Amino acid sequence: MDVHNDEKLISIQSAMIVGCLSLTLIPLFYKVDVPGMKIPDCTMEEVVETPIFFFVSKTVVDKYGLEEVNAELDKSVRKSNVIMKNSCIPMKRTLAAVETVDFNSASLFDIDQIRRQLAKRVGEEKVNNIERLPNQFYGVILADEDGYFEYDTIGTTNPDENSQFFMLSEHADEYTLEHELGHLSWAWHDDRSWFKVLDERLEQHTSEMNKDRLKPYARGYQCGGAGTIMSYEPELLSIYSSPDITNNGRACGDEQYADNARQLREFARDLKTENAATENR
Repeated sequence: MDVHNDEKLISIQSAMIVGCLSLTLIPLFYKVDVPGMKIPDCTMEEVVETPIFFFVSKTVVDKYGLEEVNAELDKSVRKSNVIMKNSCIPMKRTLAAVETVDFNSASLFDIDQIRRQLAKRVGEEKVNNIERLPNQFYGVILADEDGYFEYDTIGTTNPDENSQFFMLSEHADEYTLEHELGHLSWAWHDDRSWFKVLDERLEQHTSEMNKDRLKPYARGYQCGGAGTIMSYEPELLSIYSSPDITNNGRACGDEQYADNARQLREFARDLKTENAATENR
């Protein structure tokens, strides 16, 4: 195998590992917003809107109907905004569009290839118009029959390759969307879920140009018997990790090691600045 192919293989392997780091598994848990959770008052900054464009496989639409698909997506966006509000994050998710896409006969084997298949089917111009503004996100929703998602996986992203694109399974629940958007904002799981090797894996498999986006505090957390949105706990709360929030008397974050709410706030500020600069070009 020549050097070019070796480098290509290494690139593919690295992308696969980073993708695995951002997989969302089928929840063997249920979500709660318990009376024991205390959220501090916050002074909200100017809010940045993040329009989300959904491209739904025709297989999903044929199975559930477009009306039900729209209702579920609307519920997910509303849940995301509850999480934003609870976590004092100056960001508002909006449902920009829902479009049916026929992926029949397409080979859907990795996230970047699926993104290319999407552009081929809906047009490069449409995808480029979404990606032109950094505050816009877009995702593909696939059915089991489309052959991409394993039975225990309901979402994935690869922010190192594309910080605006995500994928959801037909089995994704109302929390999965924000979990994937969290990854696109460089928020990560709690380190316990990765056996204390998350920092090492992220450092190894993130490109040099994006390593400054890796923050030690951008991690999920467990508090008072439940987890924050980026964790894999048996119960989830509608919050990002934050030391300013408590559940059953326990802090839901740590200033140094688990403050995804801070990560999202900083991301929102940067997004607002980048978006203004892009619009003024």
